[in-house]
Amino acid sequence: MSTVQRAFRLEESLDKQFCTIAEKLGTSPSDTLRMFVTAFVANKGFPFALRLSDELTNKRVFNSNHPNIITPPIRDGHAVLPASWREDDDYDE
Repeated sequence: MSTVQRAFRLEESLDKQFCTIAEKLGTSPSDTLRMFVTAFVANKGFPFALRLSDELTNKRVFNSNHPNIITPPIRDGHAVLPASWREDDDYDE
């Protein structure tokens, strides 16, 4: 299979971070870019969601790590909710 060479520019600090992270993941920068391009082609686009930042959209972003969010224990593949919760709690008018 024939190959092509692509050239592009990055800020030096971004390149250093990229190379460091790739190395920590046990791969080279070239292999990392090859993986991205392969995933890009397989997905017919970006292999991740593209979103506007909260600042640009003025929308609140759901924070699943917020201390008021309850993470129930899982038993037999189902969430175990507190016994004090009534069935109609979610449907109050």
